[in-house]
Amino acid sequence: MCDFGGPSGAEEGAQGQIADFSRTLDANYQTLFGEHQATLGRLQSTLSQIQSGETGPGFGGAENAALISKIQNEGAAQARNVVQAVQDRSAGQVFNGQTDSSGLARTSAINKQIQEQASSAAATSTAQQLAAETAANFGQGRRNAETTASGLAQLAGLESPDAAASATISANKSSFDQASKIQDQKQQAMKMIGGIAQAGLGALSGGLGNLDMTGGSSPFEQFQNFLSGA
Repeated sequence: MCDFGGPSGAEEGAQGQIADFSRTLDANYQTLFGEHQATLGRLQSTLSQIQSGETGPGFGGAENAALISKIQNEGAAQARNVVQAVQDRSAGQVFNGQTDSSGLARTSAINKQIQEQASSAAATSTAQQLAAETAANFGQGRRNAETTASGLAQLAGLESPDAAASATISANKSSFDQASKIQDQKQQAMKMIGGIAQAGLGALSGGLGNLDMTGGSSPFEQFQNFLSGA
């Protein structure tokens, strides 16, 4: 079989593999680019929240509810304990050796005043603790936002499409160069085949011109003799 200098099967196979790999890298680049843009958008939004101070609360719903309930229950318990202590103290109290009505009245008024003060103090303490809990909740929200921003910045670095872009460009160039080389080889082979064909036609034309058209043999027989060298 004649070798006209065209590309080998191995060369064409290698070019096909490079082209497939290039398409895979391109798809990977598109995926990374989209994810990278989405992460940068989230990072920008988080940084804007931090800058404006609108990071919101940071405790989970169940955690926040549990903390509030604990504070309220402790405040109520504190008030009850004070009231009970006052009642225990005044039980059976005597005045001048007897429990006269005036003494009981004074004791009742005093006890009521103490109870009201205890309730007020417990309510104040509860309100202060609830305010502190709210402040802690929003403080945690800011810390959560700062942690999120740091994590998004690291994620954006990991998702950077720069490396994929470089590899894609390199693979595309290799595929293009290989395809161009194969095309050049095919064109050279076609030129060689065309030259051979023209040379063959020229020889055939010249040989046909020398055929003896007056002899006893037919033109077809003379042409066969020409091809066989007879």
